[in-house]
Order: sequence, then structure tokens, then C-alpha cells
Amino acid sequence: MSKKKPGGSRKPAKKPELQGRTSRKHGTRDGKPRPPENRRKTGGRTLRNGLDPAIGNKTQFQPGQCPNPGGRPKKKPVTELYRAQLEKPVPDDPKHRTYGELLVE
Repeated sequence: MSKKKPGGSRKPAKKPELQGRTSRKHGTRDGKPRPPENRRKTGGRTLRNGLDPAIGNKTQFQPGQCPNPGGRPKKKPVTELYRAQLEKPVPDDPKHRTYGELLVE
């Protein structure tokens, strides 16, 4: 029986030839870093599609303004659905009665 060391399993060490490479996340497809003139700009905000980013602040909900004043529509109670069904005419009834009239008889 072999004893396991406490601390659980560990990831194997990276191979020496793979250490020091840049990941694809930060470089180009081939793993090489981008030259300075091709790097993405960070910091200042730029215009996207010719629109000023400050416009978004004007179209946001202002403090105290409710985005959904009516709320979600309420469900109809089952009793209303029963009433509607009772008022429907019974198909193929020679006396042209409703479902409610049939229940009463």
C-alpha cells in the first residue's frame, strides 16, 4: 500500500522548453508579442462608431426614475378563467346552451 502525501494532487511542472513563452491571450497567433505600434491603446476613451461615450450617461435612468413603473402584468385568477369557460357555447348542442347552463341542469 502506498501512502499519499497530504495536500492532494499537484499539477506537473512545465517542460523547460515551454517556460518563458507568451500566451496567446497576450500576444499574436504565433505567440510572439506585438510590436509597440500595433499594440492596443489603453487609457483614454475613444469614439466608437463616431458616437461620444458621454451620450450614454444622458440616456441612462436618472435617479428616482423607475425603469418599469407598471411592473409585470398580474396573472389572471383561475376563477376568471372558469367564468370565461362557463360562458362558451357547447359545440353540437341542439339547444345552444353554454357550459354553465349544462352544469346547472
